[in-house]
Amino acid sequence: MKLGTLLKDWRKTFEKARYSYEANDSRSDDALEKASSNWDEPDFNFHPIELQGLNESMLNWLRKWVDRLEQRQKQVGNDQLPGSGS
Repeated sequence: MKLGTLLKDWRKTFEKARYSYEANDSRSDDALEKASSNWDEPDFNFHPIELQGLNESMLNWLRKWVDRLEQRQKQVGNDQLPGSGS
């Protein structure tokens, strides 16, 4: 699945399904029951495995970035890094 599709689904889920009443307020009980039983075409796609993978990848990237920054700080000293106030 493409990242753009995942991000689109996560955005829709976040915006429309944060609270069940936001997504279901206008539905009748029968419509809710029908939607709940329709597993082939869900209203919202959560993609939990893909989200976990994305989070882990981002954390790994961030850890490597911080490690490189710390190594650079050791090499050149804090005074010469961008944002150090000099």
